[in-house]
Amino acid sequence: MTVPSDERQLVAAAMLDGLLDSIRSARSARPRWDAAEPYLLRHAMTHAVAAGQVDVLLTDLEFLVHADPETVLPALDLAASPQARTLAAVYRVSAGKHSRVTAQVRRHLLSLDAARLGLLRESRRLLAPQRVPLALWSPSWSTASQADPALVRTTEETAWVEAVAIAAIDTRPVIAVAVADEILLRDMATGEPIGLPLRGHTDTIRALHAANVDGRPTLCSAGDDGTARLWDLRSAEPVPFAPSLADGPEPRPGVTAVALTDIDGRATLLAGGEDGILRLWDLATGRVRECTGHGRRISDIAVGIADGVPIAATASWDDTVRIWQLHDATTLAVLSGHSTWVNAVTIAATPERTTVISAGNDDTVRLWDAATGAAILVIGSPISTIRSVSAISTDRGLALAGAGVSGALCWWDLSPSEIRPRVMTGHTESVSAVRIGHFLGTPLIVTGGADRSVRTWDPTISSGRATSIASGQRHDTDITAVALTTIDSEELVASGDEHGTLCLWRLSDGTPIASFSAHDLGAAPPAEFGAEGPDIFALTSVDLRGVPTMLIGRADGSLTILDLATSRVAHIINAHTGPVSALTTCTVDERVLLFSAGDDAIIRVHDLETGEPTATLEGHTDFINALVNLGEDMIASGSNDGTIRVWRASDGAPLGPPLHTDEYTINCLAVLNGLDPDHAGPFVAGAGDDGRIQIWDVPTGRLVRTLRASREPINSITTVTAVDGPVLVSGGDDSKLQTWDPAEASLLDVKPLPARIRALHSRDGLLVACFGWEVATLRY
Repeated sequence: MTVPSDERQLVAAAMLDGLLDSIRSARSARPRWDAAEPYLLRHAMTHAVAAGQVDVLLTDLEFLVHADPETVLPALDLAASPQARTLAAVYRVSAGKHSRVTAQVRRHLLSLDAARLGLLRESRRLLAPQRVPLALWSPSWSTASQADPALVRTTEETAWVEAVAIAAIDTRPVIAVAVADEILLRDMATGEPIGLPLRGHTDTIRALHAANVDGRPTLCSAGDDGTARLWDLRSAEPVPFAPSLADGPEPRPGVTAVALTDIDGRATLLAGGEDGILRLWDLATGRVRECTGHGRRISDIAVGIADGVPIAATASWDDTVRIWQLHDATTLAVLSGHSTWVNAVTIAATPERTTVISAGNDDTVRLWDAATGAAILVIGSPISTIRSVSAISTDRGLALAGAGVSGALCWWDLSPSEIRPRVMTGHTESVSAVRIGHFLGTPLIVTGGADRSVRTWDPTISSGRATSIASGQRHDTDITAVALTTIDSEELVASGDEHGTLCLWRLSDGTPIASFSAHDLGAAPPAEFGAEGPDIFALTSVDLRGVPTMLIGRADGSLTILDLATSRVAHIINAHTGPVSALTTCTVDERVLLFSAGDDAIIRVHDLETGEPTATLEGHTDFINALVNLGEDMIASGSNDGTIRVWRASDGAPLGPPLHTDEYTINCLAVLNGLDPDHAGPFVAGAGDDGRIQIWDVPTGRLVRTLRASREPINSITTVTAVDGPVLVSGGDDSKLQTWDPAEASLLDVKPLPARIRALHSRDGLLVACFGWEVATLRY
């Protein structure tokens, strides 16, 4: 006897209710997941799936904290309600970490990721539930340059992902991924690998395209070995066709673009190469027709139907797109308009027309009528240098996805009345491939790139952030420096990155206030390839006679003095012959002195008001990474030579012998006051590549504490004033935010952050932490 599915669901729902009742103190109370048996933590979601009640568990924050991630992750795609889909997005942000950490660590990650997505209420609830003490650090806000609710899944590959394709094997959606000279097949729903890699190419694969050939799901691949190959996806075996592009003498020009289509009932392979020739290959007979016209490499091929006729569109580095009639291999139109290389092309059909869409290095997306070649629309792209584009038809019109060098993904929802772009972030390097497919009735975007990952996105999941942050107002590379400043009585966070961008954020809520590019700040581009660029390596701020002023140290050895009141550059000083790694200021006789140091092992002193040099301090024998104002007319410097040196600020004289640490390097310094009631201090803490923090009594030169913080480099330390005395906070390459009681040499708290920590700054119980591309503030 077969039990109807609705009855089975009712039985499963009753079983789930019974299990949840077992961990409730009262019928109306929330389940006590912290007291649940291991069986329930592992299998509750399985029962919820059977009962059709996945949303019940996904909207329970404590379930997300305590449940076995291996059972939660597959169920995230089943979230239905807006709240459940939002919390599923939070869980996905650090999906790769949840299985490897404890429930308490998972709680912190979920809280921080909720803050990154703008869900501050959920972030606070995660850190202060009943029966759980308030965490030592709680997020106030965070940027989300590397977190987006639309990101559904990430799979890590072994090398640069050059191309992706979407296909179906017996209704099972799959993703084909080109990694070096291999093709990997992955289940689109789970990201899990299918079978063994497809091997046959002898050099990097540059292009993939999937289609049905004679009723078989077939994949075409091509690359730098000058060959194009066919694969039966059902059997994972190569498909011979004679003669193939693998036949013939070598060397062969690299094949950079491929497509499969049908011409008059005959399966045909289209191949474009480095030589600019489009070749049409009849797979049954081996007959080849060559289409000439492009003057340079063909970068992409798309196929479609216009007015009932099979066509192809080719993008080229000769700055044009060509539309070809495939019946007779003739050119229908040459589309000119792009001002430089065209990297990507696709074709999409709507009831109104068939449209060719192209994109490239000129930061525009262009739409053309496929039948006539007429220009329809030019869209300025919020992301630069698009390398791949894909499109689908929707009930609103067209939707496009494009990505490129910046790593950001843009989704354009086009309708006759408006264009709605949305930028989604997650990739940390250039994106090479974008494809749009469908899964469970939802459009999904698949991307792959230089960060060795394949990512799947659901563009229908909207951002939960109350304040939308435009692409020009966020970092798109690692943040290297942070400082606090005040403008018009409003406290701001300043952050600088490896592209030379300076961003300002409101300290209270993270609202973006301003963004300055390297060009805005007067930074010169590198004089030659490989030369040091405008990267910001050091920041500090000062009030200069009532004017808020930001001081910026760069990789090219220059110092930029920025008037924040007017957003104008007051001075640019070429101070060093190598990167500037550290800055601090000191007021002497009503003059504000700027101390800078870097890879030339020299500390230079400038009068900040005039920009004139006043002193040069020498003594270190290797890169100087850190400077700190100790007060009482003293500054300290830390170097790769393993020493901390103390200098008199007023005249630059060395004060005592250097403090010889037994570390290989000193990466960062922090001043400690009130550490020991029997010694006035000051005390200076230094940390470096060996992962230890050493604390020194400056007047006596005595080492008083050694803290083993990490096995990896520590990049930043700072002090926070607490009720019971100062605490020390450290962060480094292990991505752990550690809080120490320096008086007792004890570890108070460890918090994982999503990426390595490069910079920390504190004020009045608030900590600003920079990890990866993100800025976050946490309250003590």
